[in-house]
Amino acid sequence: MRINKLLFLLGIIFIVQTSDVNAQRFELGVMLGATNYQGDLTPGTARISFGNPHPAFGVHLGYEINDIITVRGKITVTSMSGYDNQASDTWRLERNLHFESSLQEAGLNVEIYGLNVFQFMSNLAFHPYVVTGFNVFRFNPKANFEGAWIPLQPLGTEGQGTPEFSDRKKYNLTEFSIPMGFGMRYTINDYVSISADLTQRWTFTDYLDDVSKTYVPLDMLLSHNGEDAVNLSYRGGELGFDKDITADLDRGNSKENDWYVITNVTMIFKFAPIWDKLSEKKARCPKDF
Repeated sequence: MRINKLLFLLGIIFIVQTSDVNAQRFELGVMLGATNYQGDLTPGTARISFGNPHPAFGVHLGYEINDIITVRGKITVTSMSGYDNQASDTWRLERNLHFESSLQEAGLNVEIYGLNVFQFMSNLAFHPYVVTGFNVFRFNPKANFEGAWIPLQPLGTEGQGTPEFSDRKKYNLTEFSIPMGFGMRYTINDYVSISADLTQRWTFTDYLDDVSKTYVPLDMLLSHNGEDAVNLSYRGGELGFDKDITADLDRGNSKENDWYVITNVTMIFKFAPIWDKLSEKKARCPKDF
């Protein structure tokens, strides 16, 4: 799996030393936060929303290269959801779609410090930073139908796998994202600090919610992808709406990819590499000649 390969690469990066070892420190962090999905099924009318937060948990191993740059290998476990019945637009209420999905993320993030633009912070223990990097994540949107949660990707609800829509392929459930965010770290002492940040994950998929393009005529969808695909493609009929489903009718907004935001607080514990401690011990106990 690509996640395992990435974690292996992170391990190699953290083992490698540069020449200025004594100026570098390792850190271990434990994160608690909240995830908010952004896409075609966000609450209200805005595409940016902080509705339906889901708890997020994570750990990271960090490497302080210098006073400006810290590299983190991170693993995060969370989930996300979206519901048309929370919207105010009539067409979304008629569409009546929803989804929930687990989300597992692993990545290499870079924190950049040296941004004390406020003079009063220069003598305090507060350290603002920006964060970016590269993530790989796994998701799996599902919808509830008659009491059962059904995975949506295998169904091809937008005609994926049909000969009439041969350009639409089933989307991957493992994807990539670019984190972009900002935060603040507070140093308690030489070994413990705490940070808080808000980081957006810009993804390369428009299918976090299984919604992107136009509808597929329901009779065509039924003949190729089955009854479940029809039932979960358009759900206005469950509320008594009778819409003429045609191939030119938008189901989602294909011009913008979906994304998600994680807001978190992290407790960080710093420590020196074990080889530094061995070197210090050896220096304190020289051999007798």
